[in-house]
Amino acid sequence: MSTGEITRPRAFFEIVDGSLRHYRQRFRALVVLFVPMAIAQLVVGFVGGLMQIEGMKSAEDIDVGASMGYVGVAGLSWVLFSILYFIAYGGSIRLVAEDLLGRTMSASDAWRFGVRRFWPMVAIMVVVTLALALVIAPLLGLGILGGPIGIALAVPLMIGLVVFLSLRLMLAYQVLLVEDLDAGTAVNRSWDLMRGNLLRGIALGVFLALLVSVVTAPASILGMGWVFFIDENGEIQNHTAFWSLMGLSQVLGAALQLVTAPLTSMLWTHFYWDIRVRREAFDLRSRLERVGGPPDPPSPSTSSAST
Repeated sequence: MSTGEITRPRAFFEIVDGSLRHYRQRFRALVVLFVPMAIAQLVVGFVGGLMQIEGMKSAEDIDVGASMGYVGVAGLSWVLFSILYFIAYGGSIRLVAEDLLGRTMSASDAWRFGVRRFWPMVAIMVVVTLALALVIAPLLGLGILGGPIGIALAVPLMIGLVVFLSLRLMLAYQVLLVEDLDAGTAVNRSWDLMRGNLLRGIALGVFLALLVSVVTAPASILGMGWVFFIDENGEIQNHTAFWSLMGLSQVLGAALQLVTAPLTSMLWTHFYWDIRVRREAFDLRSRLERVGGPPDPPSPSTSSAST
């Protein structure tokens, strides 16, 4: 990263361009962080496929024991996937921030940092989820009570409020992990930082959604192909083709997720940095801290003597 890119406010496409180039420079370290998550995703994908096969069978052919086993393994795998994702996401945010501060952080140090900050990140997730639930539940209830007209009015309002709240709280993880604040303070600070930046936040969210959709589309399309090798009773017709296709789609999906997950943290952290540069001259303060801090203000006695 060149100094000129991180010490001044940047336009939206400059943030995107800078993030992509930064991502290429630190690709290896960022991807290494998410490897455990990708392995857990493979397990989730395979078990999910087996559950779908079981679900396609007729009622008398379903193996209840196997179905319950799949559910249990899928649940545990998903929990493990979520934990590993949170750790990697937190570590990647701190790694990107350290780069922007002019310091270098290794993937192992970033992972350990993510582990240490795991529970505060979970606390933020709980707070955000509760906030969204408090918005969704009343509107959904009013919509149901109001019939078709109520639903027609409630659903757009609900979507709008969910988007608004999600964006206002989007930078809570960056605040938590870069500024080392507690979860509650991080949520409040994200709310403040996003004031006046919602349109740029929406643009970044849409860009990320489109980018991830395009990149992961091949795995999604490939993942639907195994259905053609299952008959109406849920029996596999061509085992070689079926397992080859399922394996390829799951491995490709995990690999693509491995590429897109760090890009998400990279883009939002660059966005967070730009807001702080605009509002707080964060770049100047950080550079002063690296060279020993800003000079102390003159004491009253010194000022009096000079006058």
